Amino acid sequence: MRAQYAGGTIAGKRVPAYRDEPDVDPSSTTETFAALKLYIDNWRWQDVPFLLRTGKRLPGRVSEIAIRFKKPPKNLFTQVKEQLPQNELIFRLHPEEGMIFMLNAKLPGLNDQLRKLALDAPYAVTGSDSPEAYETLLHDALLGQTALFSRADEVEESWRIVAPVMQAWKLRNNIRFYEAGSWDIPDIETMMDGCIGCWRDLSTTYQHGYTSIS
Repeated sequence: MRAQYAGGTIAGKRVPAYRDEPDVDPSSTTETFAALKLYIDNWRWQDVPFLLRTGKRLPGRVSEIAIRFKKPPKNLFTQVKEQLPQNELIFRLHPEEGMIFMLNAKLPGLNDQLRKLALDAPYAVTGSDSPEAYETLLHDALLGQTALFSRADEVEESWRIVAPVMQAWKLRNNIRFYEAGSWDIPDIETMMDGCIGCWRDLSTTYQHGYTSIS
């Protein structure tokens, strides 16, 4: 699915719609948000969905990889909560680079109450500044190091996957709209059909901690 931002407010400042930006066609159907659901046809990843989304004029810049684990077939805490949230392993790329393991844990004591526990492992060292992504790449390029660069066959395979999608979008004139400064993308939840859970709520991505599950 794809969408284009309409006018909205970001950080208290009013911003125009994409079609009202300078040098943009007032009838443009160019997407400023895109989401894909992909599958890998091999034995290891059979029937495991890979959901990708990216966009402009969202409330903030967040970049992460989230692995959502399947629920076990048996829930030992049905008397507390019938449906438990999945455990998640999150690799944070921006901001605050690091890893978070979100899991369900029993509260200490003679009870059967649960809480969502966040095990946080930040990459950054207090008092030091991590280099920007392109700063690292430029540095490696000057040194002739290629470990962080994509191989040619990887780039070609990426285009093989994406090119048909882009071609199909060119043949369609309709496009959805979302308000600039909002995480609310129309109809994006329909992509979760057949998946466990819903899209991660990025508005509270880093407001983690100990939260009771009730």
